Amino acid sequence: MPDLRAFDHVKTVDDAVAADYVIIFLIMKRPYFLWDYNFSDLEVKKIIKRGDKFTRNFLVSRILESAKFEDVWKYITLENLVIIFPELKLKKEIKQIWKKAFQAWGYNF
Repeated sequence: MPDLRAFDHVKTVDDAVAADYVIIFLIMKRPYFLWDYNFSDLEVKKIIKRGDKFTRNFLVSRILESAKFEDVWKYITLENLVIIFPELKLKKEIKQIWKKAFQAWGYNF
């Protein structure tokens, strides 16, 4: 969620309208790893937590294949990733890289 302290300066209706647009943009912004789908950052997080299995697995696979490593953990915990990892359809080389990471962390697949 965005840090809303940046909007403490809002004093007029025009300021409020501008602030609303910024907040809407931050909430609706499409994650960079989903360039071809119209999901907001919030929707991705919600689907990964409570969505159907097919869509969740698709999104997690896309994150593992296309997101920066440090961004992966903004969407899924290691514990949840370990649980669903065997179900994911990943490119072969990406799957091998993640398997090596899991082994380094003490998990075996």
